[in-house]
Formats: sequence, C-alpha cells, structure tokens
Amino acid sequence: MEHPSQQITTKADQDWRNQYDWFENPYDGKVRVKKMGKYGMVNHSNGNVLVPTEYDNIDYSYKGKVKAKKGEYWGMLDSSSGEILVPFQYDWLGYSYNDTIRAKKCGYWGMLDSNGDVLVPFKYDFLGYSHDDKVWGRKGVEMIEIFFN
Repeated sequence: MEHPSQQITTKADQDWRNQYDWFENPYDGKVRVKKMGKYGMVNHSNGNVLVPTEYDNIDYSYKGKVKAKKGEYWGMLDSSSGEILVPFQYDWLGYSYNDTIRAKKCGYWGMLDSNGDVLVPFKYDFLGYSHDDKVWGRKGVEMIEIFFN
C-alpha cells in the first residue's frame, strides 16, 4: 500500500507528477523533482514550480531556503521563488543553527550570513557548526574559538 503522501488524489496531482522523471515525498509543502537530469522544487498541493529544474543537485528546504548545486559549485536559493540568495561559488554549503551558513571555498572554510555576506573569513582548514554564537575553527594544528554577532 502506498503512503498517503504518495497517493494521487486528483487529476491535477497526477498531471504535475507526470511532468517529472522523479519526485520525492513532500517536506514542508515542497517536493524535490527531477526532469532530464536536472533538479528543481514544486509546490506539493498544486505542482506550481518554485525552483526551476536547472540544478545538478538540490537539498531539502530549510527555513525558506534551499541549497543547490549548479555545475561544480553550490549556492543558496529562496525555496518559494527560486531567487538566488547566495551565489554559486562555493565548494560546499551547510546549514547551521542560527541562520548562518558554513561554507567551503577554494579549499578553505568560512561562514556566511543568510544573505551570503562573509561572517568568518575563508582561511580555516575546518570550521565547526556555530552554536550560541560560537564557531570552532582549525588552522593547521591550532583550534580557534571564533565569536561573531
């Protein structure tokens, strides 16, 4: 038996699902989809496109944002409009606890705010997730506690 979120309940539901080669269960009312090898995101209830299928990878929506990969670089999008919030210039992006973004660029780690502005410069060999406005960085063998506002 199918899970209720996978059941096709109306003709409109069936129509939008048939437009894609792959789709996942909804999360927060949004569905990751794949078409011709590219990923995007649609509204679960009506299939309206939220993020066009032009990305090489796309993550789950988190607090209204979604990280996506285009070519070899990651960026951050608004998960309801597809607007680029953080440009596609990072080797890796990860969500943190307080709306900051842990990122890797040119082999070094740093941290961005939700607008893509640099909070912690890209000079660390490793950077731990922020918690209580603290970040732990490693530069060589030295561990550094970094504070930011």
